[in-house]
Amino acid sequence: MKVKCFLIVLFAMAINVSAQEITTFTGIWGMEYYQDDKEITKKEVKELFSSNDEIYSDWKKLTQKRVSLPLL
Repeated sequence: MKVKCFLIVLFAMAINVSAQEITTFTGIWGMEYYQDDKEITKKEVKELFSSNDEIYSDWKKLTQKRVSLPLL
């Protein structure tokens, strides 16, 4: 009985787990952001990352470095 309950709970948790992928590309007019296969804005990326302090601080550092790099 305990094994069946454990498997049911494990199955229910596995259904609710979903991963998201954020991909960036350098486009003609600047950076382009995609969540899975859907294009999103920089504002939406910032909102997604702001829910996790560590990720948000890393992203903020990266964007600051990108702005300060000289154009070649």
